[in-house]
Amino acid sequence: KHKKQLSPLGKAINHFMILESISWYRLSMLSGVTESSLTKIKYNRASPTLYTLERLARALNVKVSDIILKSESLTGE
Repeated sequence: KHKKQLSPLGKAINHFMILESISWYRLSMLSGVTESSLTKIKYNRASPTLYTLERLARALNVKVSDIILKSESLTGE
């Protein structure tokens, strides 16, 4: 069975999580975004609101634009 593919946005968030050495669980705790919402974002089953993106960016110590630019750079993969 094949592994679920992270969305470009999921990959971008994951990239910054690695830099901050935090897990998806920890990101959920820091951002106040539920793990189930993160899973939906991660696998492109939901698009986060700007508010959610702002909370994630703050938890990752980056700007929303950093996440979006990273995501766009990964779209072609």
